[in-house]
Amino acid sequence: MTDCPEAGLIGVEPDPDALALARRKFGAGADLVKWHNGFLESLKLPAGWQPNKIVSSLVLHQVPLRKKQTILETIESLLVPGGTVLISDYMKQDSPLMRSLFRATVQSLDGISDTQPSADGEVEKLFAEIFTEPCLLQRFPTATGTISLWRGYKKGIAQ
Repeated sequence: MTDCPEAGLIGVEPDPDALALARRKFGAGADLVKWHNGFLESLKLPAGWQPNKIVSSLVLHQVPLRKKQTILETIESLLVPGGTVLISDYMKQDSPLMRSLFRATVQSLDGISDTQPSADGEVEKLFAEIFTEPCLLQRFPTATGTISLWRGYKKGIAQ
């Protein structure tokens, strides 16, 4: 924040305990962030303001497929033309080991019906339909499955 004090930051989280934890982890700059306790679709942005970057971490895998699409479409609608989105989440589980770890941990906690489309690669397909230049930046094998980092851009020319 000190490198770019004019940046506007909004933290969105529906779980009040997780939001409080994020605020504490942010440290001294926490007062520079507008914290929103709720879902993305309930977020009201300041008049005339559109973000040029949106980051989502570990949200999509735990919601139904239609909600995954709605979240990605909402992100796209909020961004300025040419704006960047970064998604870090459990997506396609390519190897048998990662699929087994994902099944034994994440799916046993969050349920199979919501997480299976992510494990099967459906999020990547939605991402590629909604954003331009979709790019897998990195895959992180973990004890709970593979977490993928994707980047894309809102269609249109940057302002």
